[in-house]
Amino acid sequence: MSGWDIRRVMGTAAAIGIGIALAASSAAPAGAATPPVGSFPVWTQTSPTTFSGQFSTAAGGGAIGVTTTGGNARVAETGTASFLGAQTGFGQRFGSSRFQSYLTIGLAPSLPGIGHGADSVTTVTLPTLPAGWGFAVGDIDADMVSIDASGPGGALTAVQLGPQDTSGTPLLNYCANASPKPSSCGAGTTFTDAPWWCAAPGGGVCAPATRPRTVVGNGADTQGAYDWFVPTVGVTTLTLTYQWLTGIPSFQLWIVTPAPAAVVSGKILQPSGNPAPAGTTIVLEDAAGAPVPDIQNQPVTVPVAADGTFSLTTELGSYELAITTPEGFATPPPIRFTATGDTVQLPTLALTAVLPATGTDARPLFLAAGALLGLGLLLSA
Repeated sequence: MSGWDIRRVMGTAAAIGIGIALAASSAAPAGAATPPVGSFPVWTQTSPTTFSGQFSTAAGGGAIGVTTTGGNARVAETGTASFLGAQTGFGQRFGSSRFQSYLTIGLAPSLPGIGHGADSVTTVTLPTLPAGWGFAVGDIDADMVSIDASGPGGALTAVQLGPQDTSGTPLLNYCANASPKPSSCGAGTTFTDAPWWCAAPGGGVCAPATRPRTVVGNGADTQGAYDWFVPTVGVTTLTLTYQWLTGIPSFQLWIVTPAPAAVVSGKILQPSGNPAPAGTTIVLEDAAGAPVPDIQNQPVTVPVAADGTFSLTTELGSYELAITTPEGFATPPPIRFTATGDTVQLPTLALTAVLPATGTDARPLFLAAGALLGLGLLLSA
């Protein structure tokens, strides 16, 4: 079976119009739950110092509020200058953050006699998020950021913040071994810098820390150093206190939550019963017919396997599947379905070869298991 793993898609509900309406089964066998996918919020800057982040409906639809005293705060919309790729510990858990927007925040304006930016404070108000959500702070090198979190149970301890990769494996650097490489990483090929997690102020690498629960950089301006967290208890507010070490630094903030996902499977055959011809592909579209992008920002395109099967994993929601066939076979209308559970098993579809022309009119036909209803076909699973 041909399979594709989609790490961030967004479906929107829509009424089923003319074409093929598919009522698909979404019941998973016991013990066969589909692992969730990482879902990132869409960020909007509402003022020079405030932001809102909106999760998809499949991820709960919650909204994040952010207020900062930091300068040069902005939304990095393209998610290409800096991202946590699949090779990072973060990416291995949630999927790559490439093409996902994130926030970048600087220091507060300098005070007289300081000579550098003052500490900035960023407050993040969170909706109720499911267990397993996470956040990351990036470009921590010539700076440090302290993390205070509170939830229904009160202030979180350093352990409850759930610091990850504290042993350094994988390396806490999103430029290291990255392919593709974030554009901010520059032309270098070796990236070894990583920050330190200091649960409490202390000596050695933690000497710069003046506050508990601080991610401390090494002081030099480098590329790719980051740290990430998966809190073990509920969090309603994050407060990030950002402090200067050298230069004119800024830091990055990602937030991600696990979203329920479904495995969508089906099979396509020729009229003879043989598997679909080589070159048949499936393109995932949202309910409005727009292609759904993958983490390379390209339409999700799934090749149909030699036995005629296909599968993909995506967030719950309403979608269409556009089938592309090689020359000599008719192109069917889009298959519409809604994923509401762990699996969606689509009915087997039968393609039809293009009929020889009669006069000047050669109309392609599409046959599928189902019943003729009016001018269309209704498929039910």
